[in-house]
Amino acid sequence: QKTVPRRRLCEILQARSEEIIEMVMGEVKRSVHDDILSAGVVLTGGTANLRGIDILAEQITGLPVRVGVPGHLQGLSETLSDPAYATSVGLLQWALKENSLLYEGKRSGPSLALGGIFRRFGQFIRVLIPE
Repeated sequence: QKTVPRRRLCEILQARSEEIIEMVMGEVKRSVHDDILSAGVVLTGGTANLRGIDILAEQITGLPVRVGVPGHLQGLSETLSDPAYATSVGLLQWALKENSLLYEGKRSGPSLALGGIFRRFGQFIRVLIPE
């Protein structure tokens, strides 16, 4: 069994992170107007948990960078408040909002409480990811 010194592991992670950030920003700049980019970058996913990734991304992009976490939620378990779930939770929120707009003003429309949905989603995730 081989051990890798922590310093070497950090060097490797930083080099690969720099490459990925540069590649992603290249794609983003090709497909998005510059005025949209001035709003900054939001990092989500498990990699957003790497200490200092936001600072590294700011240095590379020259843009404001923050780590995105699910927000404005009641009854959301601590586990799903992690940046790793920000995109999934955000898409779920968006879908619920879009769905409620479709049924706005109709008495027969769905009336699921957001907390209940996230509670069930959390139970589902706990089954997939045991503690």
